[in-house]
Amino acid sequence: MNKIILFCLIVAFTGCKKKHDALYGDINVSGKITDIVSGEPIPNAIVYLYTVRNKYNGIGYSPMVTDIALVDTADATGNYSMSIVAKGEYEFEFGADPNSAYYVNSVYTVGSNHQRIKEVGSHTINQTCHRSAYAKVTLTNVAPIDTPYFITLSCQDNIVLNNYYKDTLVYLKLVGRSEYPNSIRFNKNNQDDSTYQRTVGPWDTIPMQFNY
Repeated sequence: MNKIILFCLIVAFTGCKKKHDALYGDINVSGKITDIVSGEPIPNAIVYLYTVRNKYNGIGYSPMVTDIALVDTADATGNYSMSIVAKGEYEFEFGADPNSAYYVNSVYTVGSNHQRIKEVGSHTINQTCHRSAYAKVTLTNVAPIDTPYFITLSCQDNIVLNNYYKDTLVYLKLVGRSEYPNSIRFNKNNQDDSTYQRTVGPWDTIPMQFNY
């Protein structure tokens, strides 16, 4: 029994998995990018293949995305097709950017993951993208100041307002789905950091106000 427990601990802490061979040869990936609500195609989406390498993480080896291997654009019907010759990479990862203000990228697909390619040959990967929403953020200067503030707002976008000292209005992109809480971060001068959770429906806009 002790030997079994020791073996399990070794496997858990070394991050070991059965390592497949490095990839060599042609990889062809095709599919369609669509709206998760209507099923309609998203034209001109940008599609990516990322290189995945098996890298040492301090206690063992694990697959890590390292760089962009290939970029292409879907057609007017949301269809794409891309090919690459693998030359010893461990894996590839597919992802899509809808390239539209009305959607958020394919991290927010059903399953919430980009998809890995672990074998050479042909692969079909269809992805659906969530509709965007927005926070209408009013930034209010509550008192005159001598030194302007450095303000950052982040969620799906990252908005940086440098040397800001007056009231302003900005729109921050969110994920528009009723079951997903968006974490909206407000930071003033890199020290007063606040995070707010907001859930919003597709293509909705919610009002928010921050005082500084």
